[in-house]
Amino acid sequence: MTTLKFRVLGAHANRNFFDIEVEATDGMSAFGAAALVLREADEDGAAEFFAAIPAGTQYTLPGDCVVTLESLTAPALAQSCEAPAAPTLDQGALADQAFAEYNFGEGVYVTDSSGWEYSTPGHERTRKVYVETDPEDDGPAPRWSLNFTVRFDPETGALQSATATDDKGQDWGHSAADLSACCACGDKVLSLIGCPDGSEICNACFNAGGH
Repeated sequence: MTTLKFRVLGAHANRNFFDIEVEATDGMSAFGAAALVLREADEDGAAEFFAAIPAGTQYTLPGDCVVTLESLTAPALAQSCEAPAAPTLDQGALADQAFAEYNFGEGVYVTDSSGWEYSTPGHERTRKVYVETDPEDDGPAPRWSLNFTVRFDPETGALQSATATDDKGQDWGHSAADLSACCACGDKVLSLIGCPDGSEICNACFNAGGH
């Protein structure tokens, strides 16, 4: 009896795809021969056989997620093996949060701000911020106009940095990522003072005898 070469296609119980070449007289016999190959390799547990294709036949393997014969014969119907797309980040909300959490500096008070300026697509948003600082004498509080800029990672869209600068390019304040929380009052400041008990407090709490 003439034997032919077949490629037996199927999947293990864990849905990993397999492709085994065997010699048999017909397709059903090819399934049996493939089962023997799996048994000898101790991999026959709950295996499913989808098709026995004569060697030399052109076909396309849909991928490791094949679970039905239909997905083999119609690859477009195969379950996708690709990871789901990452959720789109709301850059407007991230920019608003960065602005709300930004520390413009001690004795600096925000009095007003403009709307965001940006381009789409883009990785940067800017706005004008108007601040006042503590007066040095009995005169009016000095007023300043700052450019507040947030930048996003071009690949992920995540917030990358937040800065405030004046017209001379001088930086003002620090973003929340640069600050640490005081153990006593909870305020976020640029630097903390270490205490003997291991806690860290801000300068104001230290001067007030917090520890």
